[in-house]
Amino acid sequence: MKPTLVLDLDETLVHCCRGEARITAVPDVVVEFDDGISIGRVHFRPFVHVFLEVVAKTFEVVIFTASQQLYADQVIDALDPARTLISHRLYRQHCTEFQGAYFKELSLLGRPLCKCVLVDNSPISVACNAQNGVLIRSWYGDLRDQELLALLEVLEDMRRYDERIPGFDRPCYQRRISWLPGQNPWMQFIALDAHCLTGTCPSDMA
Repeated sequence: MKPTLVLDLDETLVHCCRGEARITAVPDVVVEFDDGISIGRVHFRPFVHVFLEVVAKTFEVVIFTASQQLYADQVIDALDPARTLISHRLYRQHCTEFQGAYFKELSLLGRPLCKCVLVDNSPISVACNAQNGVLIRSWYGDLRDQELLALLEVLEDMRRYDERIPGFDRPCYQRRISWLPGQNPWMQFIALDAHCLTGTCPSDMA
């Protein structure tokens, strides 16, 4: 069975401009929102198609987004029009909401946690399964960005490690892959509550 790679959508794989655009380039796709009036201009992160094609060969790829389904499906359909790369989709309704924040619990996937990894730009999103999380730099349109290429190296390293010692839940290994180059984990976590730092989920709290 392939390990499961769970990917965030916005600011991880794409960036959506609603209203005044930050990015002057032509969008990769234009989407409609739930109100039926507003539109969004969605730009794909550099190398996203190469990234998805590579990881789909060795991982079960799941998109897990805190965005609404109507918006997310339009973006995912554009990323994977043949529906051959992304196996499953999870949306805001599948997140755990707590005090206005959306947490992503990997246990909902029904997959062994030791075979799951979640890539997200938000420390809050990975807080429930911090040992399975890889934080990636948020993307807002920099066309020189190469984070997805760096992430491919991280995931390939994980795959090779897993061949030697099955399972992604090795503490010494997690410390090596928890942050991509250039990240400052302490700055990322500074605004989080104590339960996030300990990996406690809102659903576990009394």
